[in-house]
Amino acid sequence: MQADHASMMSMTRRAYETGRLRTSIRKALYVVVPVAIVACFTTGPAALAWLPVTFVAWVIAHWRGGPLLRGAFFGLVGGIPSVCFGPYAEAAHGVGERVYLPSVVQTAQVMGLFIRDWCGLS
Repeated sequence: MQADHASMMSMTRRAYETGRLRTSIRKALYVVVPVAIVACFTTGPAALAWLPVTFVAWVIAHWRGGPLLRGAFFGLVGGIPSVCFGPYAEAAHGVGERVYLPSVVQTAQVMGLFIRDWCGLS
């Protein structure tokens, strides 16, 4: 009985991940293609050299939840300096997603200080 349960959980997890991967590919197409067209018109055809890397980065970022790759997408395609910053999390955007609450407070403090300094309010 235990083996059946483990097998069923494995099949469920595999189906879940396959569905997430398909969704990530679809989302990547919706985002990367229009951005590539705009980048081609604004910076020239050389921007298309990064299209395969950007597409793969976008898929991985949304499938596995890698926040650094999301920032890299805007840097590679649009030349936009970016960084993704947030609280410590485990299993982000997945089954059993959770966040460490003290890091939420620390993240809010850091962002608040950044905004204060950026706006010249210090």
